[in-house]
Amino acid sequence: MKYSRDYRSLFVSQLHAAYRVLARDLEAAVPDVDGAEGHMLSYTLRYGPCTVGTLSEVFGVKGATPPGQPDKLERPGLLKRQPNPADRRSFLVAVTPKGERLMRRIGEHVIKLEAGVRERVSDRDYQGFLKVIDAIREVRTAGQGATG
Repeated sequence: MKYSRDYRSLFVSQLHAAYRVLARDLEAAVPDVDGAEGHMLSYTLRYGPCTVGTLSEVFGVKGATPPGQPDKLERPGLLKRQPNPADRRSFLVAVTPKGERLMRRIGEHVIKLEAGVRERVSDRDYQGFLKVIDAIREVRTAGQGATG
């Protein structure tokens, strides 16, 4: 299908719009970090310490490092770098106690937000939402052709 200006996205633009609403809401509630930084802190808290290369892969950043985000989070003391005992050429990135406290604030806000959404959505609607998300994860178009 050739793209035309009359095309209306069925899923992508709605997901993007919802993400922007969520990001603005979170940034208003917890102005210490933006959405991308919050995601990086959350991932590092859950799966870290991890290498900057791992963060690049997880967040889909091309090149050696995610553009300045670990540095940006290290300056206010939310992340710290430490030597990587498995590879002297790299560092591990870990969340500091200050970063953990910020993540608790973010987590509390997310729990309240999700509870409010859940009150407005039936179990059936939620299952339908999960199906759409799974379908998006399964579809591949960049260089592979569509599947699923």
